[in-house]
Order: sequence, then structure tokens, then C-alpha cells
Amino acid sequence: MIALRKGRIEFFRHLYRRHYAAVQAYASQCVRGPLHAQEVTSDVFAHLLQQLVSGESLIERRHPGCLRPQLLGKVRTAAINRWHRERDTLAPDFQAWVAAGSRWPWGEDGQLALAYERLPATTQCLLWHSVVERDDPAFTARITGLDHHAVPAACDQAMTALRQARADLYLERLERADCRDVIERLTRRPEADPAEGWGHLSACPACAAVYKDLSQLDEQLEAQLPVRLLGWWTGQRYL
Repeated sequence: MIALRKGRIEFFRHLYRRHYAAVQAYASQCVRGPLHAQEVTSDVFAHLLQQLVSGESLIERRHPGCLRPQLLGKVRTAAINRWHRERDTLAPDFQAWVAAGSRWPWGEDGQLALAYERLPATTQCLLWHSVVERDDPAFTARITGLDHHAVPAACDQAMTALRQARADLYLERLERADCRDVIERLTRRPEADPAEGWGHLSACPACAAVYKDLSQLDEQLEAQLPVRLLGWWTGQRYL
């Protein structure tokens, strides 16, 4: 039992080293000043240590494939809890977001998070660290357990998997067979000539919007995925 406890504590140290800077950076986007950010960060890691020592699983319903967004979500929750006790400790922009109801920006791609959460755990982790966090291949390899040289190809495959998962969600909603055929042909066959579907797309605004969304997914992912998963995201300021 003692050996098991020591192993869990050592694993906690391993997670602490890899995620501390990011957790504190996100905390600094939610609360005022480094002291309050440090307090929130300490609370999050204290809870993580408690989970590990008690044998509680780290797998949660939200973001089960990647620990980083789980930890950032805990930061957001801890900061929101401060709203009820010490409102002045919140960063102004975050305080305004909480006061407005902590609303997720539904104007963005509402099903992007669902497509992401359909992917295998390693694929989710690759996308988060390579696309959102912009981590270099060496660090992404350490996080995911992949060989350093395999990371670039694995990231390309992860993007393809997300694009297919996003297309699947559209295909599930499309009722007309001709709509499903066009979207499937244009999104699942990279070699397909988009001109094959221009006639249908020009006559069908719904399919045109779907194709535009899927064709721009790579560019939108960095900005939209963390917003869809966390609700509160400051982008470059966090990075």
C-alpha cells in the first residue's frame, strides 16, 4: 500500500511538472494578479493530488482524452466559485463573462466539441497540444507517449479524423440522399474535385454552408476548439 501511494505521488509530480505553467497561465486569465492565480493553481493541483492518492480516476465525462483541458476547466470552475465569495479577485474580462451568465459562445460551431469528443483519447490529446497549445513535437511526444519523429504524421492523421467526425455529424442530419452524397464525396475523398459538387452547392445553401465550414476547419480549429470545450478562452494572451 505504501509503495502504491508513493507511486501515485510520483505520478502527481510528473503531471505537476508538465502542466503547472499552463494551469497558472490560464488562472492568470481568470483572476487578478499573480497571488490569486497562484492560489487557484494550488487549489487545482491539491484536488488532483487528492484524486490520485485516493485512487479516484482522472477520467471525466468532459474531455476524457486529454488532461490539460480538464485542468483548465477546474481553474475556470474554481475562479467562478470565487465569484460568490470574493468578486473583486476576478480579472475584469472574466468577471464580466461570469456576470453575464458564463455563457458558451453558441454563435460558433456548436458541434465541434462533440466531434472532438468522439475521437480516441490519443487523437484528442494530439489535437489539443499541437493545434491549440502549439506545443513543439518533442513536448507533444512526451505528453502523448508517441515517438518524437511520429508526431507530425500523427497530427495530420488526427486532423483528418476530426474532419471526418465533423462530417459524420452533418451527414447524420442530412435527410436528402443527394445532399449526403455530395458532402460525403467532397469531404471523405481528398482527391475529389470540388467542382464536382458546385452545381448542387450553388442550389443548396445548407450544403454550401456545410462545405464551407468543413473546408475551413483547419483554420478555425485553433480559435474555436478551446472556446467550445472551456467556454472562457483568451487565445493569444493565454499562450
